[in-house]
Amino acid sequence: MNRRVFVTGLGAVLAVPHGAVAQLRENRKPNRKMLSVLTEEDLRAEPFQSDCEFYQGSDAIGNTVFATRRHRFVAFVKIEGAVIRLTAVRAANLGRDKMRTYREEWRGNSVLVKLQFRASGTGEEACWYKGRLIVETESASQAMSVSGSCGC
Repeated sequence: MNRRVFVTGLGAVLAVPHGAVAQLRENRKPNRKMLSVLTEEDLRAEPFQSDCEFYQGSDAIGNTVFATRRHRFVAFVKIEGAVIRLTAVRAANLGRDKMRTYREEWRGNSVLVKLQFRASGTGEEACWYKGRLIVETESASQAMSVSGSCGC
């Protein structure tokens, strides 16, 4: 059966053959290294206010690959040297429960970031998390293990 989806708006009609979305995902190069580390300079204009930073692996020093700012209203990743500003599609109400899995989605400039994590401990002013970060663009995707901290 050949199904079509019609999207209308501003007088335009677009027909998309069934399976076209799946085909785009099949053409995406999986786990291509496209993420870069965010630097202090990249985030200087956005002050840290009870926000989160997630790091590649477990070493926080100089390894930030995802950061939120403005009380978690915006987030940033760096893809192939360009800093991408993201807005929340789904942001979690964070806590310290080690049994709960948190899932978030952030989107911006043809980029989708999926973050899945659990609490791993607390410090003096931060909650610590471990999880997985997946970044998808139209042509590639990258997944990595991350650790992170959020003000709590």
